[in-house]
Amino acid sequence: MFRRQKGRYLDKSIRKISAENTDVLQRFLGTFDENVNLIMQELGVTVRVDGVKAVVSGDENKVNLATEVIQNLLELAEKGEFTRRAFLNGKLS
Repeated sequence: MFRRQKGRYLDKSIRKISAENTDVLQRFLGTFDENVNLIMQELGVTVRVDGVKAVVSGDENKVNLATEVIQNLLELAEKGEFTRRAFLNGKLS
């Protein structure tokens, strides 16, 4: 069992990344959540949505990388851009 300690589990790191609003969050998530599912699959982290926040958990190094990717995608989404899976594949490679 994991023990919680200041926003972290002893084996896990947790980060919360806020989106501007639900429209931005939806553009980031992608159709049928394909973007977030690809991030979880490729980077080996867990991402869940809490309101307008993406909550990332997993190994600290992987969480750091996923946080960077998510922040970049949210910036694109804030500009009204939809992220396509092909584009995301290139960012994760």
